[in-house]
Amino acid sequence: MNQKIRDMSKTRKVTVTMNRYYSKQVSVEIDVDVNIKDDELQDFLTENEELDSQLQKSLETAALVVDEDTYEFQDPTNDFGGSL
Repeated sequence: MNQKIRDMSKTRKVTVTMNRYYSKQVSVEIDVDVNIKDDELQDFLTENEELDSQLQKSLETAALVVDEDTYEFQDPTNDFGGSL
């Protein structure tokens, strides 16, 4: 067995943190006037309250999906840390 593991009288605390990220994703289709040009489309979509309402309603029924897990560690004794 490795000497570092066997000699428990010489230990230090290392913090390990796990983050799990969840998300919901929905898509809706809306009708856009053909006269709205590409450069005006972003403003139209941003200011469209009906679109916002449709998206919010869709989110209410959408399932949560696990996106990813991240693991990080921090060794304050040696001022060292990173991702696992």
